Amino acid sequence: MNKALTLVIICIFVVGVLGNNRVAIIGGGMGGSSAAYHLSKYLGDDVEIVLYERSGRLGGRVQSVTMQDITTELGGSVYHKLNYLMIELVKEFGLTAVSLGDESTGKFGIWNGEEFVFLESDWNIVTAIKALWRWGLTTLNIDGDSSSASFRWAAQYSETEPWHTIEEFLEKYNLKQFTNITLEEYFQSQGYDMLYPNEMIAGMTRVTYNLNITEISALGGLISIVGSGSDLYHVKEGNYRVAEEAAKRSGADIRFKTRVTKVSLDFEIEDENNIKKSKYIVETEHGEKEIYDAVILATPLETFKPVEIAMPLPPAANIKREYRKVYTTLVFGELNPSYFGLENVDDIPHTIMTSSDSSSPFNSIGIKEITPDGVAFVKFFSTIEFTDDILDQIFVKRFETNKHIWWAYPKLVPNLPLQPIKLDNSHFYYVNGFESALSVIEGSLVSGRNIARLLAKDWKDCNFEEFHH
Repeated sequence: MNKALTLVIICIFVVGVLGNNRVAIIGGGMGGSSAAYHLSKYLGDDVEIVLYERSGRLGGRVQSVTMQDITTELGGSVYHKLNYLMIELVKEFGLTAVSLGDESTGKFGIWNGEEFVFLESDWNIVTAIKALWRWGLTTLNIDGDSSSASFRWAAQYSETEPWHTIEEFLEKYNLKQFTNITLEEYFQSQGYDMLYPNEMIAGMTRVTYNLNITEISALGGLISIVGSGSDLYHVKEGNYRVAEEAAKRSGADIRFKTRVTKVSLDFEIEDENNIKKSKYIVETEHGEKEIYDAVILATPLETFKPVEIAMPLPPAANIKREYRKVYTTLVFGELNPSYFGLENVDDIPHTIMTSSDSSSPFNSIGIKEITPDGVAFVKFFSTIEFTDDILDQIFVKRFETNKHIWWAYPKLVPNLPLQPIKLDNSHFYYVNGFESALSVIEGSLVSGRNIARLLAKDWKDCNFEEFHH
């Protein structure tokens, strides 16, 4: 091949590569779908998005399951009234927000493995008196602490400029202090009596993150309290539908059942300001290779079929977080009241949390529905797999049992290394680094949007005020 022809081919290749802003998003969960939607919103026709999803659905760890025509969430079940991005997207996508308060029909109790240390009354005033008698004013003080943390979190929504590191985010909204100590240590530093934290608050952290107050960071714990209180919602059509709509409306080329196996650096060029710009090759298990201007990794680096990243990573990205293995067990059956020391099945609380010293095999029980003939649809969260022996103690009769095992979230312990948002000095981004601070639906949505803002600002110097509601 002569030199002239070689140069022509190279020029055609380079012009073709540089002519479009192509973005590969790896992972179609809440974070990846949010990144796709907001990139499209900010850059419009100036960006071409390809979204790789190794499964046949969108939503990632946010997933619904249906048994006997009743649908429930397996993972991320609720969002709070201060989760303004989720609220905005639910409204924008024409989905239906349902208040948990409107659906709540049964009482709650706190179980220590042998007895209920607290049972809600049919009368609110009686419940309040019982709580005050057992726990005193500690309940009000701790509620105030969790509200303060949630309002600090909510301060971000008035901002439109992106943040570049998780540390920057935490420090900007005065949340960093809560990541360095356990929830127990925080309560002790405030001089609180520890009975309420070890019973009620432990119940909340064991539901939300399957961790005791002696393990979980103060930030994760305080958010657990918010996520177990009032003003909670879920999407009637399924929380995963937010991811579906976001990805669909982004105009992305969604490639289901396509696992990315490798991301590598192709070459670097310098722009007019002598700034190096990288190109990336994304390879799939099907042998496909494509070139992109940016890559957004929206799946944890710790996943069991990890993407091979054939380039140096920042040291913090190489620190593996321990992900929590959670068992979700769904059962249609007739409950055994004697297991809970009760005489009548109607006396079983519909929400059962467990205390920090609980010997129970489960961390929480939620009775989602009871049919007219007394068959209950029950959801258990646990950190061990339920055997038939365990289930046969809790139920008189079981008609259907469905078990799910999933790696739910990082173990949110104090001083968890904060992974980076950028994995190189150009356009390789990481959505799930945010989970080192907080692992919630809203956190994934916010992280995806923030990365879209970083990229849009770099490529277009985008003014986000025009998109701000």
